[in-house]
Amino acid sequence: MPEDNKSSFNMTNASQSLVCAVRQENEKVITLLLESGANVNVKDEDNKTILRLAVESGNEKIVKLLMEDGADVNAKDSDFNSILHFAAEKGDQKMAKLLLEGGAYVDDVSGDHKTALHYAVEKGDEKMVKLLLKGGADVDAENLEDKTALHMATENGNASMVKLLLEGGADVNMRCGVAEAILHQAVKSGNEEIVKILLEAGADVNAQDLSRDLYFETVIYFAVKTGDKKLIKLLLEAGAKYYETVLHFLDKKDQDIELLLECIAKYGTQDQENEKILQFGAKNGLEKLVKPLLEGGADVNAQDENHNSILSVAAEEGHAVIVEMILKYCPDINNQSNRKAIIAAIHGKGNETSKMVDSLLNYGFTVDPEDVNDDQLLYHAAGRGCERIVERLINYGADVNMLTNGYASLHTATEWNQEEVVELLINSGADVNCKDMHEKTAIFYAAEIACLKSAELLLTNSTDISGRDENGRSPLHFVAMREHDWYVRDCPNNDMDSARAEIAKLFLNKGACVNAQDVDGTTILHAACKEGYVKVVQALLEHDADAKMRDNSGKTPLHLSAQQGSEAINKMLLNSGANVNAEQEDGLTSLDIAIDEGHMDIVKLLLEFGADTESKIENKTPPLHLAARKGNCEIMETILKFGADVNSRDAYGRTPLHVASKMGFEKIIETLLQYGADINITSGYNYTALDYAKSGIKYRPDFNYEWDDEMELNRSTLLFKRAAFCQETLEALTHHLVKMKVANFFVSEQNLRFISEYDGIGRFMDDCTDERKRMKTEKIGNANISFDEILTKGANLLALCMGNEGIVDGLKTEDYKTKFPIYASMIESSVKRAMRRKDLNEQGKKDFNLLFPELHHDCTEEILSYLNDADIRRFIEACKPIVGKLSPPFFANC
Repeated sequence: MPEDNKSSFNMTNASQSLVCAVRQENEKVITLLLESGANVNVKDEDNKTILRLAVESGNEKIVKLLMEDGADVNAKDSDFNSILHFAAEKGDQKMAKLLLEGGAYVDDVSGDHKTALHYAVEKGDEKMVKLLLKGGADVDAENLEDKTALHMATENGNASMVKLLLEGGADVNMRCGVAEAILHQAVKSGNEEIVKILLEAGADVNAQDLSRDLYFETVIYFAVKTGDKKLIKLLLEAGAKYYETVLHFLDKKDQDIELLLECIAKYGTQDQENEKILQFGAKNGLEKLVKPLLEGGADVNAQDENHNSILSVAAEEGHAVIVEMILKYCPDINNQSNRKAIIAAIHGKGNETSKMVDSLLNYGFTVDPEDVNDDQLLYHAAGRGCERIVERLINYGADVNMLTNGYASLHTATEWNQEEVVELLINSGADVNCKDMHEKTAIFYAAEIACLKSAELLLTNSTDISGRDENGRSPLHFVAMREHDWYVRDCPNNDMDSARAEIAKLFLNKGACVNAQDVDGTTILHAACKEGYVKVVQALLEHDADAKMRDNSGKTPLHLSAQQGSEAINKMLLNSGANVNAEQEDGLTSLDIAIDEGHMDIVKLLLEFGADTESKIENKTPPLHLAARKGNCEIMETILKFGADVNSRDAYGRTPLHVASKMGFEKIIETLLQYGADINITSGYNYTALDYAKSGIKYRPDFNYEWDDEMELNRSTLLFKRAAFCQETLEALTHHLVKMKVANFFVSEQNLRFISEYDGIGRFMDDCTDERKRMKTEKIGNANISFDEILTKGANLLALCMGNEGIVDGLKTEDYKTKFPIYASMIESSVKRAMRRKDLNEQGKKDFNLLFPELHHDCTEEILSYLNDADIRRFIEACKPIVGKLSPPFFANC
């Protein structure tokens, strides 16, 4: 082996031997190996130097020996921990001292960026901490979590360590990065002793957590969250601010606010903070803020930066409870800001002004003669019912007829139902006929708010009952209307109608014009019907109000009543001669309006009084179409029962079935078909009900019913491009057509083409065929008539069958609905049509026999058989004015 290699091998062996010697603490071998040139900084398999191994074993002699031979005191292991880190963590002060004396870096950082001081604090080793600090350790060095030794000592709750570090120069306001201050940590942990130490060392008692930029997360906030009153007391006495924290708790509806306010009341020393809270509480009517502070001795005369006292602020904001509370704590009556409270209350907000003003007057506050110069004071005092203030201002020479913003004090007092003030003003010379900026006198406001006492008082003092405002309305108009929705009046049992009716009678008995019209042609009756005042309408009609009068848009009171929905008012109007078929300028009748509003009872009432079920105006939408469009099945069926043509057409040639198909209302479609709607009819653009179903708009909120058919169907095709937009409607109509075809009813070529193209219809057609075969063999009771005949016979022939009690009783069991589920609805429809026809035939016969008693019974039946249902209804309606008025002999002698 070459000499160089031998030498290298020997040195390696020597170094490895050195590691073994240090572990065995064999000082002689170590000395021998070092003298032979072994590497003093050799590392073992764990990357530890022999000096580290010697320190671990605690052998002071070997450590000194190695250091004297030049061992690296700052060498690190695989985790980047230095030998001093190890000594500090282990708590070996002797070794740490030796290392420091041998030149170890006292602030060297480990892999997780800790210094030896961090390790010593973590272990709670005060002696080691003192040694390191004496050795020049940086007391504010931060680890990877931005924590200093003081942070760690605080987290660990080690008060003596905290004190030691502070004595060593630790920064008491050092933050953990940009987040919490050390005081935050101490407070969160609830360690009162450390909090006290930190505060004594100058910790910022108002420090806030900057990590989230939340102004309320101050030290006091966290103290309150701990629930520790002693801790809160300590912070408050140290000068902690708390206004922003109070607002936060308030905003979050946090119940902890009660604890904070309790402590503030007892220990809060920040007068400025207390004043802010008092001002906020007074302004917002928060008793929970004001009461504890005043009880705790806060300054009741506290003022804000604008020199407003809490009393004047509370009064201006209309917080009567707060005003009462403040007065209990004896505010200075000579304080100029407090003296403004009574004026602030009168000009301020809220609806308890009179109560506040009385409290302030009883306490000793008052208005002064110079307050007369406030040109709005009398006006507001009158409107808010401050009778004592009004009286004093009048005594000081206030002008009772002065206009403020176009209104006199009498106007506002009447408007706000201040009866005592109204009387006081009138007795003090107020002009009852003084007009405001809208040409209204006080009597208009008495009428509008339904105040009988004020109205009587004004009339007693010769107010003009025939006057008109700028819109041509009389006081009687205002009895029946409300110009402003925000008027509120306390009536017995909330019976505003009765109160208004009494005033209406009062005005009418004083000569008010019952049919007066305003500039829009609106009468008092129009207004009362619109508002739904039943008793007012009754009073007007009893005084000969004209139920037929129209306003400028052609509306009668009945139109407005149909919209409002009062059955009682509609009935009164109709009994008073209202034209049930009168049309507005836009062509709508009362029936149209009632249908649109969905007022079923009104629809029925109007029909009973003869409302037309068919439109007599070209291009006008018939009532039945309106009901179909609204999807109101009950209303539609009612109109049909009163004789509406189920196949009537609108301006586009559409039937109600077309409309219902387009809207996608399956129930409406079913009802129309039961009443005999013709599914084969095409509209003006040659569209069937199926075509409308294919372009259905059931799920289209932007649909405009009045659009031209051609435009609408084309638009659907372009935008949606689907065979059926409303599959349910399409399927219902298709199945009905198949049932018709199988039953040998007429089906148009247009509909037949569609059926042939409809997927999966073959099986349904087979089911229909099978069911019809069974219907042909199934007889009804003991009668010789099958269910198939019930289905296929004409309405007139079937009506004759309905005279057979056995057939009627057999149908009433409705067993057929279970036996023949496919055709059940069509059978039911046939039966209903037959029963309606039977009733029409019977009434028609009675009228025929009364008019033509010599006409043979068979002859009468033959005549009726040539008439359809609508013809017979028209005949019956034509007979009504005559039948019953003249006796049968009159006709016999004609």
